[in-house]
Amino acid sequence: MLLIKRAISLFQAVWEVIWHPRSLYFVLHNEDVFRRRIRTEFPGFEKGLPVVFIEDVVSKPLPVVETYSQLGGTSPAIDIALLMGIASEIPSCSYFEIGTWRGESVVNVSRVASACYTLNLDHAQQVAKGYSREAIAAAGFYLTNRNDILRLTGDSQSFDYQSLGRTFDLVFIDGDHHAQAVATDTRKVWCHLLHDRSIVVWHDYTRDQTEVFQEVLYGILGGVPARLHGHLYHVWGTNCAIYLPVAVEARSTENRFIPHHNFKIEIKHNPLDPSVLQPTPASFEARSEKGE
Repeated sequence: MLLIKRAISLFQAVWEVIWHPRSLYFVLHNEDVFRRRIRTEFPGFEKGLPVVFIEDVVSKPLPVVETYSQLGGTSPAIDIALLMGIASEIPSCSYFEIGTWRGESVVNVSRVASACYTLNLDHAQQVAKGYSREAIAAAGFYLTNRNDILRLTGDSQSFDYQSLGRTFDLVFIDGDHHAQAVATDTRKVWCHLLHDRSIVVWHDYTRDQTEVFQEVLYGILGGVPARLHGHLYHVWGTNCAIYLPVAVEARSTENRFIPHHNFKIEIKHNPLDPSVLQPTPASFEARSEKGE
């Protein structure tokens, strides 16, 4: 009976793919698929990365996040504060970010880092990938007139990192979250952007700080050299995975719903001057018509 039920389920899945080919994407990118791949290819990581606490990574109180939209699509404030905390403890920190949208992460990190680079898709690439008009119009919102931040454009999967001719102290990978893309970004970072003391942070390793995003984990493990897998951790209370050049002792967190820290949150909101709310829909349409 069990075999019959499995055969019926398989037939239904094949039938769904035949009639709705796009559903094949969801079959190939199912979290259970990546969970099984991790169990087979990376034994020992079935339950995710070992956990460290924020104080294992940053010794001082986290800096204040001062520029934040509180809108969908951005990193939680705690994740940005983690980046700032790491950068603040590295003398003359150099920072590279893959995947910049409105620019909240890099704008905040720039307050404590000496050099900040970002890499994001250009306008045409965003259109080609089907990004909404509203999302494209918001790209780089906080980076206008920020000459202290070097904005690079291009696809991180094919970008010539070697042309930069330098390495970075802290790299934040927050681009395409498909497994192959995460692995490719990671390999390129390892080949061209790191020195022996560099720290790498990946975003969206978890959802809601607790549930592991298996596809991202698979990409991380596939991109980081196997000999360094023992230096990979999840920073508890954030959505971030991290590579540390010096291994630290992992923490025990049996119940993911039991808090290990108490956070103090102070919220101040400041309305923006309407004159900075650009680009406007009209100017966006003009750029689109020109194919820019």
